[in-house]
Amino acid sequence: MAGLFVLVEGEENDYVDKGLRGGVFISKPPEAAPYAPGDNEIVGNTFFCCATGGMLCATGISGDRFEVRTLKGTAVIEGAGDHC
Repeated sequence: MAGLFVLVEGEENDYVDKGLRGGVFISKPPEAAPYAPGDNEIVGNTFFCCATGGMLCATGISGDRFEVRTLKGTAVIEGAGDHC
């Protein structure tokens, strides 16, 4: 997949990755994280909102309203909040 490639090691807050149109966004916890990624939020509320393309891969769970109004984006995440 051509385009932007972003790798973030750590947690992201609300509205990061909003309106993605292409490329790949990967979010993962730090290597020395003292917690289990699948039991903790790695991305905030309204993450991947309004995406019209691209891909998100996140190790962990998201806050509420994950992937709201997403048209064509693809997301792989371990869990989501109440209003996915």
